[in-house]
Amino acid sequence: MTNLRIDQPVWCSIHRLTARAANTIVRWASYISVRQLHRVFEREGVSFGAWLREQRLRRCQDDLTSPQLSHHTIAQIAVRWGFPSAAHFTRTFQARFGISPAEFRRHASTRPAAITYKPDQIPATHPGS
Repeated sequence: MTNLRIDQPVWCSIHRLTARAANTIVRWASYISVRQLHRVFEREGVSFGAWLREQRLRRCQDDLTSPQLSHHTIAQIAVRWGFPSAAHFTRTFQARFGISPAEFRRHASTRPAAITYKPDQIPATHPGS
């Protein structure tokens, strides 16, 4: 997705926003219309919402494995990265990785995490890369 160039601070901030707000920020930061934003992602075979969800899930994975954040609850981590509730996050995480966030955290605390992606859910990369 080389057509979309957005500064790193913008990418960092959109992960915590709702999909609608993130959509607006990305469009504003890159000076494109809603239609163009969706076209950029569509060319790569992923929707903006799916890409944003994947990025949020990755950040949650990082936080769940971080010893420095082990005192944070799963709900706190979920909200930190823009999920509206712990229940929604748990359902989304489990659907994506086949394991609950609690199980993932438990396993990660005993050994390095190895998440296998489902073939139809290969993670999208940063659109600017």
